Amino acid sequence: MMQLFKGETVTVVRRSKTYVDGYPETREDAETVENVLVHPGATSDLGEGTRTNGSFVGYTLCFPKTYERSLRGASVIIDGRGYEVIGDPRPCLDNCPTPWNRNVEVSACEG
Repeated sequence: MMQLFKGETVTVVRRSKTYVDGYPETREDAETVENVLVHPGATSDLGEGTRTNGSFVGYTLCFPKTYERSLRGASVIIDGRGYEVIGDPRPCLDNCPTPWNRNVEVSACEG
């Protein structure tokens, strides 16, 4: 049977703050997730305010059912560029016949 959708490999990065000898230290943990559907979201110019040359870039990612960790506060690297996860995406547990069950919105502000 032919597969209609082909996912990409993305990297999920989580940052945590620890203290070493009383000094704060930021630690990054990265994990690779395969078979994530990447769908470009809407882009918009940030013409109002102080960032006249800025733009907002977003994607909707569909994570596979096999991925069970929380994405709250994480960032996702897609094709070498980092994007922040919006909110706390939860998996769909009912009526989800595809291999993907969690829509994750990510965004980056450039410029």
